[in-house]
Parts: sequence; structure tokens; C-alpha cells
Amino acid sequence: MGSKVFTDPGEQLWTVPAEVRQVTLHLWAGGGGGGAGSSGAGGGGGGQTSYGTYGSGYSLPGGGGGGGGGGGGGVGGPYRKWENVPVQPGDLFRITVGAGGAGGRVLAGSSGGGGKGGGTWGEGRWEGEDGSPSGAGRGGADGVATVVQSPKGAFAVPSDSSDNETPSGWGGGNAGSGLGGGGRGSTFYPGGPYIGKPGAGGSGGTGGQKGDWSLSSVPFLDIEGLAFGSDGKPGGNGGNGGNGQNGPQTAPSAGGKGGKGGEGGQGGAPAPVGYPAFGQGGQGGDGGDGGDGGISVPTTASFGNLRKLDPGTPGSSGKQGRDGAPGNTGAVIIEWQ
Repeated sequence: MGSKVFTDPGEQLWTVPAEVRQVTLHLWAGGGGGGAGSSGAGGGGGGQTSYGTYGSGYSLPGGGGGGGGGGGGGVGGPYRKWENVPVQPGDLFRITVGAGGAGGRVLAGSSGGGGKGGGTWGEGRWEGEDGSPSGAGRGGADGVATVVQSPKGAFAVPSDSSDNETPSGWGGGNAGSGLGGGGRGSTFYPGGPYIGKPGAGGSGGTGGQKGDWSLSSVPFLDIEGLAFGSDGKPGGNGGNGGNGQNGPQTAPSAGGKGGKGGEGGQGGAPAPVGYPAFGQGGQGGDGGDGGDGGISVPTTASFGNLRKLDPGTPGSSGKQGRDGAPGNTGAVIIEWQ
């Protein structure tokens, strides 16, 4: 009795040993890569602090940016077993182990920028600016099929029951999305009827969809010895940014806190149970935290019968999301009596 295990991706050769007349083949395809987490959105800029005769007496900070959604987990690679395959000593097997799908990458510069703070007296700009939403990363790549060529024909996974063609469509998790930048802190306009309000927090990003099986790509689902890996888990949603909080004119205000990035989804498990994690799906990347909202800083300076309206500070940029992890490589195990 003997066995040979192949786990390096790419092509390898194996010669049937002397006196071996039949073998059992175990094949795993590579797992799908995890999707990238989205970066966080930027926080809104703080508005001017208003005082005095016409002022509200409050500082008006910006809202926090929404956290990015986590990337979806990749699907576990499929498995198939062939028993009692007839062979002759010296037969040459050409084995191609499928690589795991690459993890999704976060795009450079995808973090949302923080909004500018409100201007000083006389600039004609009293409110801060909204923070920018972030960009999504890339989804994970599909796993690669595993194929064994022998004098008795081809064996492949995934495969159909007629000609061992290799369909695609199991795979990588989708990237999380990045949404709402923080709202700007508004302010009182001298002579006008309105009192400003703190900026509202941005919405959290949506988690990436899990990697799953495309049934149209696997035309026969009742193949003997074929088992599908489990789907990846979806990524978590990013948290909403906090609203800016009114503060007294004697102390700095509190800008809204950026939302927490969502967790990446877990990669799907391969089949069957009881073997090493050949073809394990990749973990999705975590989403980036949203940026904090800008604040309004008080002062005691005055301008005529009004106290001066101070400039607000800018919101901070969102944090970068994380790349998804690659799926595990597939494998081939050959056993004989």
C-alpha cells in the first residue's frame, strides 16, 4: 500500500510504480480568493463657531464618515474521487494542481477624503464641506481547476460526467462597498433666520457578497464522487459615522466619530471533511474605518458687536481597507494497494 501527495500548483509528472495495477485518485481544485474590504469614507468638516449677539453660542462640528464594508469570503474548492482506476506499471501521469484564486486588492487612493472646515469671518464660507465617499476594492479571483492526464483518459475537478471539460464559476468573494462621507457642520449666518446644525454621520458601506457556485457552470450535479466546497461568508457592513455634537462656546466641540469598518467574510471550507484544508476559500479583507468629523474651535476675539466666527477644522480621511486573502491551493492524492 502506498500514496503520493501533490500540493504544488502547476504541472508535475508521476510514474506508476512496479506491480501497481489500480489506483484511487483524490482531486481538489483551488479555493476562491477573498474580496477586498472597502476603504472608509472621509469625515465632514467642522463649521464656524458662532457667538455673540447673532450667534447660537454653539460650535457645530462635522459628522464622521461611514466605515467601509468587509469583503466577501471565497468559496471552498470542489473535490472529486475516482476509485479502482486501472493502470500499468510505468504509466505516466501528468498532474496539474489548481492554484487558489488571488485575493482582491484594495485600490490605491480609495480612502474618502475629509471635508474642509468652514472659513473665517469675511470669506463667505461658513459651513464645512462634506467628506468624500470611498471607492470599493476588487473581488477575489476564481480558483483554478485540478486535472490529471493519464493513458486511461483525463480526470478533472470540477468536471461534468461526459468529457471532463473544466467549467468556471466558483469563486472569489466580492469586494465591500464604501458609502456616505460625513456631513458638514453648518453655522449661523449673521442676519439670517437659521441656526446651523451639526453634520450628520455617513452611512456604513455594504459588506461584499460571498463567493458561491454558479450552477450553470456545472451542468451535472449528480456526479459520483463529486463534492462541493461550502460558500464563503458575506462581509460585514461598515458602521455609520457618528453625528457631530453641539458644544459650548468655551470648549472645542466633538466631531462625529468615523464608523467602524466591517469584518471580512470567512472563506468557504473545502470538501470532504477529514482532509487538510486543500482548496480552502480565502478570507475577505476588513473594511477601513471612516474618518472623524472636523471640529469648531472657540475663541474670545470679537468683531464689532459680534464675537469672531472661528474657522472649523477639516474632517480626517478614511482608513484604507485590507486586501482579501488568496484561496488555498488544490491537491492530488494518489493511493494504491
